[in-house]
Amino acid sequence: MSLTVQKALALPPLTLGTVVAGAGGLDREINSVTVQEIINEDLISVKFLTAGVFIVSSLYAIAEDTDTQVSLIRRLDDCQVSALALFNVGPVMPQISERLIAVCDELNFPLIKMPIHVSYYEVLTAIIDKLLAHKVHTLEGIIQVYEAFNTQLMNIEEDYSSLLAMLGNMIGAPLAFFNHNQKCIYSSWGRESDALLKEIFCQSRSLFSNLSDIPKTPVPLTVAGKQYLVRPVHSNNTYYGVLIIETSEYPLTGLMNFYIKQTCQALCIILLNSERQDKYRKRLRYEYLYDLLLGNLGDRMQILSQGRSLDYQIAGVDRVLVVSPTGCEQSSGFQPLQRLEAQIPHVFPSSIPIIMTEPLELVLLSTRKKPKDLAYMGRWISSLLLSENMESLVGVSSSCGGPEKIAACYQEAQQAVRISRQLFSQSSLPYVFYDDVKIFALLQSSIKRKKAAEVVEELMGSVEQYDRINNSQLGETFFQLLVNNVSTAQVAQQMFLHKNTVLQRKGKIASFYARDPFEGPNHLQYELAVILKRLFEL
Repeated sequence: MSLTVQKALALPPLTLGTVVAGAGGLDREINSVTVQEIINEDLISVKFLTAGVFIVSSLYAIAEDTDTQVSLIRRLDDCQVSALALFNVGPVMPQISERLIAVCDELNFPLIKMPIHVSYYEVLTAIIDKLLAHKVHTLEGIIQVYEAFNTQLMNIEEDYSSLLAMLGNMIGAPLAFFNHNQKCIYSSWGRESDALLKEIFCQSRSLFSNLSDIPKTPVPLTVAGKQYLVRPVHSNNTYYGVLIIETSEYPLTGLMNFYIKQTCQALCIILLNSERQDKYRKRLRYEYLYDLLLGNLGDRMQILSQGRSLDYQIAGVDRVLVVSPTGCEQSSGFQPLQRLEAQIPHVFPSSIPIIMTEPLELVLLSTRKKPKDLAYMGRWISSLLLSENMESLVGVSSSCGGPEKIAACYQEAQQAVRISRQLFSQSSLPYVFYDDVKIFALLQSSIKRKKAAEVVEELMGSVEQYDRINNSQLGETFFQLLVNNVSTAQVAQQMFLHKNTVLQRKGKIASFYARDPFEGPNHLQYELAVILKRLFEL
């Protein structure tokens, strides 16, 4: 005896459902059952959406689009779908519209509203148990996916391991998932493959520059002689991460593609249901600042409008500060910067902090502060990090002149830090202004590196060769004499040497040259040669 919608409604937990429309079609026959969150023209033709299929869904993708809902019901009726069991009314779909009810009544298409506490799995199991003729391998896959989905949906931990492990078992391939913060949440590979996975992920990001370009099926990518498939996990305008699968089989079979697609949709729904709004907003704010600093947000109007929606007064930002830790690993420096990031809004409420990881640094977008105020911020930040046993240098950009120039100012602040460490490592100041070192930045950007190396080798080669052979410090002494106006007393104090030792080294340096390098124009050219050497790290 065939299973009709009417008979299915007598099965627990379908007995808890309410037929809100289409009661005239309760005699429709059920031949199969499926879960479908996103139904479009492409999916109408696949095998599991045949006549007599009973659909379980939240209509997640079109929850607030009544026109598309009505169009969908008409198309399902054309395909002789038996009924639609609608879940999560309230959390996902605000309410069932009168137009949707009217079209279901017109077509005698059963629309069943399920209570919030009833899971997809319970309904699937109830119907599957009553179906005598069904494709067992497909149904087993559906059950496994949604059993893992429901388990994960109730789990507040964000590792998604059970769902992703289930997918790996079903398709018989190793896989990994990187979330929206570029963190590897799950991996079937061992730790020795971390670098390879990171490389695959970085290459995959270049394939998907914006959400409108993201394909609906996995894209092949060859790395180190092996083929991988990358599939972004996203819904509407929200990006959740990237799924990476190692497989030599491409194109995928319909069943494998189905499992991957359903898992990605399940991940989207899990995040929609479990992610706290404040955490979600924090992620949006972080991604906005990240894209702003990297210059990925477009024109001024886009920057300002998106900033206002996230409660950022970007129009007032006139400086960018980069807090760069000195000589520490990312693992040891991240937490102190996090604690500093948390204190910044309380001490400097008009500044916007964000931690960047590559390289590790804390970036501050500062509004309407004078140089003396910025100097105070630099000293305060340095003293606070010293209490954390961490030294730092703060780079300060030039005046921004507009939000669209923030990315350029960020680069200036980074460059100020690099130049200061290359040339002024002995400075006692915990901060450096780009305006004070921009002449050196000009040298870096305009002088040809290869030619500079040749000139420096010609001027400094003899001293450097002597240092390599004798393990001496003539090169450093040479530099200190040049920058200290050939004051042997000052150099002795800075290098913790006796004055006579400095005098002896000065004479040794002079012996390498036909003309005294410390007199007249020679002094300036040798000082510039040392500067070039440090700027270019020759």
